[in-house]
Amino acid sequence: MTPKDKGDPKKPQGIQSSVQENPALAIDARRYLIRFCDFDGEDEIDHDLLMFLQDAFQAYLEGSAKSVDQALGLTRPMQGRPPADFSEYRSLATKVLEARVADSKCDHQTALAKVAKRHDCGVTKVGKAWTKHKESALYGIQFLRSISGQGQLTDEQWERVRKIYKNNPEILERWPRDGVY
Repeated sequence: MTPKDKGDPKKPQGIQSSVQENPALAIDARRYLIRFCDFDGEDEIDHDLLMFLQDAFQAYLEGSAKSVDQALGLTRPMQGRPPADFSEYRSLATKVLEARVADSKCDHQTALAKVAKRHDCGVTKVGKAWTKHKESALYGIQFLRSISGQGQLTDEQWERVRKIYKNNPEILERWPRDGVY
């Protein structure tokens, strides 16, 4: 087996290493294991299957896989929930800002909890979304208001926005209240 073979997804070792990066490929790993279990000894064992198993066990023995299950591609590479995609995070961040702007009594934690409950996800996920996408949330809320005909934020709403972004004045400079969206 040459080093260039290792990146070939058609090769078993390519599947094994890809499984660790992409849990959806665990289905392929399971197919290899089913083929192994169905082996009755009458036919010759499939070379691809042997190479897949060899690569998996080698990864386990070398320590690059923490368990045989992981080496065989039967576990997810990360613990916890899978990460949200960019558009979902951006949408959650926009919902947090909308909640805070709409209600003067809604603080950050309350907004996170409301959005998490409404979107059936954890508060931590919504908090991470806010942290990563608070700037695009401001753009999003202003853009959505302009295309829906709601116009600019009111003076009271803009004052809430200023308080929300008080530690990030550069965001307010990039997305001013009277900007064209």
